[in-house]
Amino acid sequence: MARTLHQLTIFVSGRSGVDSEKAALRVVAEEISRRTERTHGVTLRVVGWPDDLRPGVSTDPQAEISRQIGTDVDIY
Repeated sequence: MARTLHQLTIFVSGRSGVDSEKAALRVVAEEISRRTERTHGVTLRVVGWPDDLRPGVSTDPQAEISRQIGTDVDIY
């Protein structure tokens, strides 16, 4: 029987001074996902600037980021 996999999306933001912390979050989320996918049917997906978003044309950069991410973020 097929098992349902639920995805939780984590949005990470911050200035370039916290790049190592943002990278660490991605590593930890991948490790947690490896376990929770099998045990609880839950996977974590980390999204953030600049890795997962494209540059856009807008007078408001934050509005462009919000437009691309949408409202489906579970954890900020």
